[in-house]
Amino acid sequence: MKKVLVFLLALMMLVAMTGCTQDQAAATATPEVSADQTAASTEWSVKIGDFDVISSMVGNSVDTVTQTLEKVSKDGSMKDQECKGYKVSELLTLAGVDECTTVTVVAADGYEYEMTSDEAMLDTTMLVIEQDGEAYDVPRFAVDGAGSAAWVKDVVELRITE
Repeated sequence: MKKVLVFLLALMMLVAMTGCTQDQAAATATPEVSADQTAASTEWSVKIGDFDVISSMVGNSVDTVTQTLEKVSKDGSMKDQECKGYKVSELLTLAGVDECTTVTVVAADGYEYEMTSDEAMLDTTMLVIEQDGEAYDVPRFAVDGAGSAAWVKDVVELRITE
């Protein structure tokens, strides 16, 4: 009889604790946020030469664009990527870059990708804040028709060579 009472008491405590956990989870639940809201509210900074391009400033000075870019897979196949972000040509203009010979994209982990100024100035070369509906805390770099080496994650700098 004692064993049955102890078992029932333990079972009731377990049920009571489970109910509290669910109530606490409901009370602290975070409302769903769309990718547009996340991308718009995320603060980031990318250095271009001596100029710091900050997300809040860019959003007021340069319009975002959404474009379908093609990324070349390792097997040579092409995959469409819907990218929302900023044209690099407009960011360079905002930073006061008139002419350059190369642009080197630098990632937070030290990875670098170098391209000619002609490639950087294409309308389809972008600093991406959202790709296929996924918003990024730190922007990415995308070059239409290029392989993964040109699609750089966590961009912190665009280094200009004049």
